[in-house]
Amino acid sequence: RLVTYTWVHLSVIHILLNVFILMSLLPKFERQFGTIRTSLTLICLSIAPALIYCGLSLLFFPHTLVGGASGIVFSLWGYYSYRDSLTTPTLQFSENFAIPMWASPVFTLLITALLVPDSSFVGHFLGLIAGWGLVLGYFEFILEPSSNFIVKLETKADFLIRLFPPGCTYVKE
Repeated sequence: RLVTYTWVHLSVIHILLNVFILMSLLPKFERQFGTIRTSLTLICLSIAPALIYCGLSLLFFPHTLVGGASGIVFSLWGYYSYRDSLTTPTLQFSENFAIPMWASPVFTLLITALLVPDSSFVGHFLGLIAGWGLVLGYFEFILEPSSNFIVKLETKADFLIRLFPPGCTYVKE
């Protein structure tokens, strides 16, 4: 359940928004890190916030149900916003108004909380923190198996990889 909650969505609009956003963020991430490392990252970005959320929910909101990949969406937004802030420190809205680039997902988080009152503010926020943690290297011990291990795994799974339909791509190590 710590991983599969991201597959269950609460409405058609919820899944469409998540799919639309993930289709723009995940291919870029996968091209950079490969399919296996991206898979490990997605698992990590599901489990880390879920464990904290479970602990908080036991204390503060024990009867709340959550689902969807929005936490991963916010994780990837956090990852890319922080990474982009290294080259572009601010997001300029007008001549007199700018915000730090790394904080730009916080505004999306607040807007989501205002426009969709039943959304999981805590889950989205924990996902955002996980994304910042990812870019700062806090998950390296999980996400950085040796290239030799990845190549061996890909070699053993090559017969399965070749079964992918033509529209699906696999990015090797």
